[in-house]
Amino acid sequence: MSGLIDGLCEKYSTDYQRMATALDQALAEIDRLRLENANLRVELHDLRRRLQDHELRMLRRAERDALLLGALWFSGGYTSKRQAQSIGLGENRWCLARALLTFGGAISKRTKTVRVQTPAQWETAVSCGVRIVAAEGVDLLKRASYRHNHPRRKTGALGGASGGALIGANTRHSTSERGAR
Repeated sequence: MSGLIDGLCEKYSTDYQRMATALDQALAEIDRLRLENANLRVELHDLRRRLQDHELRMLRRAERDALLLGALWFSGGYTSKRQAQSIGLGENRWCLARALLTFGGAISKRTKTVRVQTPAQWETAVSCGVRIVAAEGVDLLKRASYRHNHPRRKTGALGGASGGALIGANTRHSTSERGAR
């Protein structure tokens, strides 16, 4: 509300009726914003109660990463896994962001192509995806991500496969003896 009186005096210094009308409109707008703020706080409290801290951070990170992919897409850059890794977005986070975009409708589920035409549509799709995942739970996002559905193979103590063999111990796979048995 700071500057409300100064603004009214500058704009309507001689027309008191218009000043009173503008003041009523400004106060109504302030009341509307306070109500909206209270509703958003209740919604945030609900989301935090439904999602654990880790899950909420995962959802927010996926939202940020999906917006970053949109910025890359609309600036003419590539949004592949390899390009995303070059800007610090690992494969897990890339996969979660793509799943969020699929839920929001920015990416076709069947053909995996981008379906939106403008950055505003991309942002709307991201927020829609966030709402869907928040309502259904973060498990929905995890199930949609192949990286979370199929975890990597565990490695042994020596860094090899789970059977304990060192990586590269199979000579059939070396380039010099390709095809040898």
